Amino acid sequence: MVLIRFISLVMLTVVGLAFVINNVPRLMLPIYILSMIGLMFCLGHIALHYLQRIRYLLYDEKQLKENQINKPPAK
Repeated sequence: MVLIRFISLVMLTVVGLAFVINNVPRLMLPIYILSMIGLMFCLGHIALHYLQRIRYLLYDEKQLKENQINKPPAK
């Protein structure tokens, strides 16, 4: 669901930028540069969230193992 929203947002942005570039050709290079910078930030943000999720999952599994090892046996 999130991916579909993201794709639709990207497509709307592309259509808007194409309209601006088609009507004002001088803005093509600045828009291209800003879009590349924005894309880098977006991909970095996504990667950061995935790294945080992986770190949380690893820590959570590690914590579960420690709790099972240190847990006294049930009577």
